[in-house]
Amino acid sequence: ATIAAADDFALARACLDDLLQRHPHDVLALQVGQSLDYVTGDAAHMRDRVEAVLPSWSDALPGHHAVLAMHAFALVECGDYDHAEQAALAALARDPANVRAQHAMAHVFEMTERAAAGLARRDQHERPPADVGLRRPRRRVIENKILHAIAGAEAHFDLFTGVAEVV
Repeated sequence: ATIAAADDFALARACLDDLLQRHPHDVLALQVGQSLDYVTGDAAHMRDRVEAVLPSWSDALPGHHAVLAMHAFALVECGDYDHAEQAALAALARDPANVRAQHAMAHVFEMTERAAAGLARRDQHERPPADVGLRRPRRRVIENKILHAIAGAEAHFDLFTGVAEVV
């Protein structure tokens, strides 16, 4: 709390790195570190932090899909779209409802100019709002549809229904 109150993000990130070296399964430390890296614009550190703990994870551990999704997002932020797609697909193979992995995939499709493929995948794998249980992930899905619609040469997006189509 003292570190956060002092706005010493560099020290906070260093403390989290140290903590994760000793406890690589501390997903809260990993998430906080990723958030700090994102806020400070240090995509490389975000990627490196997740890659440092990944060897300690396996499918035998609950939450492995979440760490893979964090890795996918970090790779997207670094512009490594091929590896980001692989990491996101690995996360989605373990948990098809992982919103962070779906979000990373949306950015991969956007940045590789595959809007139609992105929309098709999104529509194929999107869970109904009732299953998600949270408004924020649903909003994120709609935002990503907007990104795909903008990226498509010609697209239609219905703001009220959240339906986007490449025409």
